[in-house]
Amino acid sequence: MINAGAIRSIPVNEPVLCGNEKKYLIECIDMGWISLEGPSVKKFEEQFSAHIGRKFGIAVSSDTVA
Repeated sequence: MINAGAIRSIPVNEPVLCGNEKKYLIECIDMGWISLEGPSVKKFEEQFSAHIGRKFGIAVSSDTVA
């Protein structure tokens, strides 16, 4: 029999929140854009595609959607 107290949980991922995440979330909420559209998503797509040297980039909600 397995002792449930001895089983250790292994997280699938751990968020790294050490920058301006809270500030950006508050900005999105204040603007009313908490979806897959809006100025923040557009800005992310433009900056990320430029960073990787591509003309276009499309943000999606998950790897399943991608």
